[in-house]
Amino acid sequence: MRVLGTTSWINPSFINNLNIYTGDLVFHFDQNDTYYFLSADITDKIDLNTKSLMNYDNVVEKFLYLAAQDYRYTENNSEIINNCVDIQFGYFDLTTGISCSGENFTKSWKMKQTNNYFSSAYINDKNSETISYDNDIQYKKC
Repeated sequence: MRVLGTTSWINPSFINNLNIYTGDLVFHFDQNDTYYFLSADITDKIDLNTKSLMNYDNVVEKFLYLAAQDYRYTENNSEIINNCVDIQFGYFDLTTGISCSGENFTKSWKMKQTNNYFSSAYINDKNSETISYDNDIQYKKC
């Protein structure tokens, strides 16, 4: 991405060969393509193993359940349910966007409809609870 003569590269962050979903690294370069800063925190250690508790079928079932329950975007439910889903196992920082009190990583599953950024969901591997679900519908409650 080039903005006002500068270039930024956004790269996913990995540790233990798993993606950190809440830890993208953004490298910034000046107009001469010289690196000048990183706008991200680098996580150098996560004290969790790389073994999942949920199996693939449970993860798919959970995602399809979330899509079926999505009352704000019912037109897309059948499209999600009848198409392929991309699934990836990794880490999610539960404090992201909520607190600056430090990292609180959990093992999680990232799911999205194949060839479509939305709908997407993150599921906590430890307790099968939904961390987030996004259908790209933004609304304001008045």
